[in-house]
Amino acid sequence: MPAENDFVREVLRFYPNLTEAQLRVVLVNDGPVILPELRERLGTYAEKKLTERKVEMRVNTKIIRHEISRCATTCPHCGAPRGLSFAISVTEALRPAKPHENRPV
Repeated sequence: MPAENDFVREVLRFYPNLTEAQLRVVLVNDGPVILPELRERLGTYAEKKLTERKVEMRVNTKIIRHEISRCATTCPHCGAPRGLSFAISVTEALRPAKPHENRPV
């Protein structure tokens, strides 16, 4: 996730019609913490660094439905094709309100 986030933010300079304000990266984890396989101290450090890199985190959340959209971009001056962009949108997620109880986010 950090590499993808950094890459997308770095290439924004090549897309003058896009701004960093339009970019949103969200890390979703169904457990109570990110990177549970690491020691707590290292996991906390990773969470802090990701937050500094403007990655939003959702813990105790499961993605139950998502959509992938594709958009062809063209040059605004001549209409020539410029490339394709893809977006994955979470359309529904569950976050436990209480133990053993889920509610839509």
